[in-house]
Amino acid sequence: MSKAADQKDYDIIVRQEKELVFDEFNNDCAWKLGNCMVQEAEKRKVSVAVEIEIYNYTVFHYSMPGTAAYHNYWLRRKINTAKMLQKSSLRAQYMPLVGEDDINEYAGLDLSEYCKSGGAFPLFGKNGAMIGVAAVSGLTALGDHNLCVDCIAKMLGKKVVTIPEK
Repeated sequence: MSKAADQKDYDIIVRQEKELVFDEFNNDCAWKLGNCMVQEAEKRKVSVAVEIEIYNYTVFHYSMPGTAAYHNYWLRRKINTAKMLQKSSLRAQYMPLVGEDDINEYAGLDLSEYCKSGGAFPLFGKNGAMIGVAAVSGLTALGDHNLCVDCIAKMLGKKVVTIPEK
């Protein structure tokens, strides 16, 4: 992948994070979003594990048939990354590709607790505060990210540009 293509994808991720903002997000919203993610995965004929946290409290978790404990391990690492940076875990993956800090080298984050792999997306309120995180594990890094973004956008009634699988 070229530096220009990486920058273009990175810019899309930043735009998604800015555009996908909730007026409110509570347990009922988490239930609706989580179910949307599971239904979308079923529609795509893929198996994923889904987790949604609000203020460090897990309010939705579902592991579809075909997933394993391994996927929960990835969920935890992706969620930790999104919470630490208040950015999507896919953005953390792209950061060193566009000249920004590598989270593992710069911050010294433990790879057993954090990762640079797409699938966790921060949930922001209209006041700019991070409310929680929605995460998916089971597909490619980009596939996990896109599933999150597609369902968040659908729930918000918004259209957003996504990064196509390469």
